[in-house]
Amino acid sequence: MNLKKKIVVFVCLMCAVLLSACGKVLDDSRISLPPTITETPPSPSVPSVRIEKYVLQDEEYDISVEYPVISGLADADIEKKINEMLYKTYIGYVLNEDTRPNEDNTRCYIEYVDAERFSVSFFSTVYYTGAAHPLFPRGATNIDLRTGEIIPLESVVDIDALRNAFDAELFEVSSGNTEAYPSSPLIWGATWFEQYYLGDEHVHDFWYNDDYLYVVVQVQYTYGYSVVLRTALSNVKP
Repeated sequence: MNLKKKIVVFVCLMCAVLLSACGKVLDDSRISLPPTITETPPSPSVPSVRIEKYVLQDEEYDISVEYPVISGLADADIEKKINEMLYKTYIGYVLNEDTRPNEDNTRCYIEYVDAERFSVSFFSTVYYTGAAHPLFPRGATNIDLRTGEIIPLESVVDIDALRNAFDAELFEVSSGNTEAYPSSPLIWGATWFEQYYLGDEHVHDFWYNDDYLYVVVQVQYTYGYSVVLRTALSNVKP
């Protein structure tokens, strides 16, 4: 199952549990987003990452999905591998009629790029005909440009330090409802660390730069489905 489908399925399940009796539409004006960076500036040592767009508009579908494309790697095979993976991850679900939503507005943001790795995040507004509410999936992809492999969370941070950072409330809201953290009630009564870390593998719910770690945490519908928290990278290192 690809990234976007996994996130949509998770949020659908969450909606069904929490909101089956609720009919109002979320006021998405509370959801803050960073400005879109459409292309990284050229550099002799840093590859270029640009944002392209897949569009499908007819009587049944209104889809506009951005996806990243990388160029300028010295190894053409790794560059091809990365671009094929990104296309499949970000576009594959809308090419499949079984998973294609009726409406999808997905925006990508280049979060970090250097000669060795890059990070890209996305935010979507997704709607399936007949659903009571739109969905708002968030996620990210971090790729090692030397190997073409996705970077897992465990290779970036120390998990015990991550737990301690959550317990000590060393995070702050970077994007989303600022009232969600740290006081909002969490699903199933979990701690913030449990809400974020326990469960599926962690390869598409974080990104990082030289200074900060950003994590995507699922929250209740009234707080916008998810929130992006950040903490200093030094807080989650051994």
